[in-house]
Amino acid sequence: MQTRIRKLLGENETSALSRLKVTTRWAKMGQGCVEDIRKWSESVVAPRLVVIDTLGCIRGLADRRHSAYQDDIAALRPLHALAKEMGFAILVIHHVRKMTAEDPLDQVSGTTGLAGTADTTLVLDRRADTGLTLRGRGRDLEDDIDLAVQFNREMCRLSVRGHVDEVRRSPERTRVLAALEGAPEGLTPARVAAETGMDPK
Repeated sequence: MQTRIRKLLGENETSALSRLKVTTRWAKMGQGCVEDIRKWSESVVAPRLVVIDTLGCIRGLADRRHSAYQDDIAALRPLHALAKEMGFAILVIHHVRKMTAEDPLDQVSGTTGLAGTADTTLVLDRRADTGLTLRGRGRDLEDDIDLAVQFNREMCRLSVRGHVDEVRRSPERTRVLAALEGAPEGLTPARVAAETGMDPK
């Protein structure tokens, strides 16, 4: 965490950290999680954001009397209610399914209860034709989010390359990039053609 913060803010930037509180231990849902977030929010001036990384870390045991759908709703509903009551955002990080889907909400691991309870769902995914993408849908969003993004490891930041349709890779370009990824020293045009089965002309 310290390494990432230094990359984001720089070695000498400390003023931005004055309102940041980081904890690696927290109570689980049903065991004080929401109550402790409320206490924290009441102890600071104008709280703006709570980030939970990941949902699995604070999620309690499943209730055998409930369906998986009901359990997913119960996992987020108290957080959603608290955020609405107190007037700050709660960002919950969760995992995605391994399989791709046209609808980004279908990529969220679990039932539709999770995406249905959250106001906005964002999915960071890697696709063969566009590379890294940020897709999302929300109650307060006029349009769906469908962006091609790029991650800068040195600065630990994402930058937007454009709408997915604008940067979509052709099958040929995808094959060329795949060949180059396996050759850090680079390839000659003739070698690229041989690796991809494409006409060197």
